[in-house]
Amino acid sequence: MSFEYEAQYDNDEVQFAYCIPYEYTRMISLVEELKESKNVKVENLCYSLSGVPVPLLTITDPSDSVVPRLNRKIIIITARVHPGESNGSFIMEGFLRNLVSKKAKSQQLLTRVIFKIIPMLNPDGVIIGNFRTSFCGRDLNR
Repeated sequence: MSFEYEAQYDNDEVQFAYCIPYEYTRMISLVEELKESKNVKVENLCYSLSGVPVPLLTITDPSDSVVPRLNRKIIIITARVHPGESNGSFIMEGFLRNLVSKKAKSQQLLTRVIFKIIPMLNPDGVIIGNFRTSFCGRDLNR
């Protein structure tokens, strides 16, 4: 497959992307927005090699109304070990928005389960634009 592109102006700068980007800053903005929910607790899991925070979200109903918190199952969900998988961040954003929504099924789920979510495991790779590797050039799955 091939294609041609003709710039409209002589000094145009054109960039092509493999997929629609999902930046670290967008994820951080989402986390800040989700903090407003009574069901979301945000803390730093750690700091990446470049020093940026890697957030850990705990999402559950804080009351013991249906199932006591000590008896709830814990589900761990992660995304973006490979920076080029930006579609994973779009899916994670939709999942998080649905989970903290006012929908009855979401609210019922949060009374029975504790979610531990790391929305971006490899923020350094995302920030510097790598496809599979981290800040050090290593594939974190290997």
